Amino acid sequence: MASTDSHNGTFGRWRPRMHLIAPRGWLNDPCAPVYNASTGKYHLGFQWNPDGWDWGNIAWGAAISADLINWEVSETPSIAPSATEDKAGVFTGAVSPINLPRKGSRDHLTCFYTSAQGFNIHYSRPYERGSERLHVATSVDGGISWQRYLHNPILSGPPSHLSVTGWRDPYIFRWPRLDRTRGSAPGSNLYGIISGGIRNTSPTIFLYTINEADPTKWTFLSTLLEPGLNFSPTILGGDFGVNWEVANIITLEDQDRREFDILVVGVEGCKVEDETALAGPAPVPRAARSGRSQRWLCGVLQESYGNKTARMEHNFSGILDWGVFYAANSFYDPVSNQRVVHGWILEEDLGDELREAQGWSGFISLPRSLSMQTIKHVDATCTDVLEKVPGFTYSSDENGIFEVSTICCQPHSQLQTLRRGEPLSLNSMVALHSLDAMDAPRADLQIPGLPSWELDMSLSSDVDVQTFGIDIFHSPDHKSLTRILFEPAKSLITIDRSLSRDPDSTKSIRIHPEVAHHAFLSIRDKDTNNIRPENLDIKIFFDVSVLEVFVNSRTVITTRIYPESGKCYGISPFVINEKDVESCACMDRFKVWELNATTSGQRVEKQ
Repeated sequence: MASTDSHNGTFGRWRPRMHLIAPRGWLNDPCAPVYNASTGKYHLGFQWNPDGWDWGNIAWGAAISADLINWEVSETPSIAPSATEDKAGVFTGAVSPINLPRKGSRDHLTCFYTSAQGFNIHYSRPYERGSERLHVATSVDGGISWQRYLHNPILSGPPSHLSVTGWRDPYIFRWPRLDRTRGSAPGSNLYGIISGGIRNTSPTIFLYTINEADPTKWTFLSTLLEPGLNFSPTILGGDFGVNWEVANIITLEDQDRREFDILVVGVEGCKVEDETALAGPAPVPRAARSGRSQRWLCGVLQESYGNKTARMEHNFSGILDWGVFYAANSFYDPVSNQRVVHGWILEEDLGDELREAQGWSGFISLPRSLSMQTIKHVDATCTDVLEKVPGFTYSSDENGIFEVSTICCQPHSQLQTLRRGEPLSLNSMVALHSLDAMDAPRADLQIPGLPSWELDMSLSSDVDVQTFGIDIFHSPDHKSLTRILFEPAKSLITIDRSLSRDPDSTKSIRIHPEVAHHAFLSIRDKDTNNIRPENLDIKIFFDVSVLEVFVNSRTVITTRIYPESGKCYGISPFVINEKDVESCACMDRFKVWELNATTSGQRVEKQ
């Protein structure tokens, strides 16, 4: 294994400054996120190989925080595999709202997790029964260390009558709407789900009831929904694959307090484009390159029969993040009264040789808050795009004006505490006739080589803008850059990474463009009846080698860019107007804050 000395240039070259990251080695799924009311601290675990840069020997790492931003990360695993316990790895889990009894402790945490017993676990391979078991553990130090239950396993595998592709990643919750459907008092039952799929049939989640008097007693209720293999509800946006991971069921409200039942799920086995399509001129979304996607689904519960089953039907669905964000895991935060979600940011575009040299791989996303949003006064001309782009349900009034509902995914408000000093501002942008005219005089915001920053901007126009873009420069001469393009006519957002670094050094770094389909909506003024494009509100977080891009709080793209400098030397917004008419776009807001590094590199030892 390569040296992980923090002073080693390879180790630190692309290492983020404000993201939660393991002290060394491989990191993947966030695990057991929770706010611990007894300590006033947050806990977030993560799957971790402390001894290597690649997947394997999976333990749990542990981090605690007072503010969701600055994390103290343990130098040693909180729970690790052994020859007799979790011998193939400690996989994803969740903290239970009901604690397992523990002698001598009234103040502890209880988590359920997947104990891997076999190394051949993958949806594409024959499933070995007993390879994934449900285990439970407790912690008296806020999740820094976990002690296994003496009578594990709680469940030895999936229901015996089902042939499955996977069965892992428990999540525990209450669901008042399901209680009412099953004839129980709202909030009176505790439920557990385990993610996976049914062989040759559908991805699914396995739903259980949990005995609150003894939370080790799980009773199988049903497979909650079975949309079918590679279910694809819209023309754009790909499909729901063949196997699911790290499923969460949450109830979200919009600004009018209307409730929506949402399944957030990591998707495996998406249809992948062939090499011809990947090499073609049309950009291909990441899910169609990697076969993996982070999605959400809004469902409608069906009437149960004799209190024995529970079924959900697909209503509408979308993509939580179009990029390298996966294994989203969420919890309700009573401090902010928000549903907070973190995900794993993958290192899959970096070749093995480079990952081995840096001695680590992957980290945790910045915290995000989830809710529903209902967009009002949307014009009927948007019908076509609302049908093609994933993520929407809508209804119209007698005048043909729509109300459109979708998920709202925003950077958590606590991130504002990282801002350093007053923002840099820009009041204008350059108008170009084509992308080939990039040598024209630019409206650049000069930045003195910052490794991390936040951009908050808003663009408005009276007519459709053909193409709007942002260039992010990684070298003082502006030759190294990342370009973000917004094309309303194509319902497309593209992050072009091809110029982010020297072409001669990209051979072991995949630099396909990052693509998202976004519905650019038109709003009808209720007083004047005039129609105008919806404002384009954009937030971007840059941190050495990662970009997290939020557009209108509903389209999110996370990507890795690996610039040689690991810094930014300028930002330039522009409008392309190929019709040779005066641009009608106006930049209403453009502010950039330098961001402080967090304390996520500090270590805390087991008590």
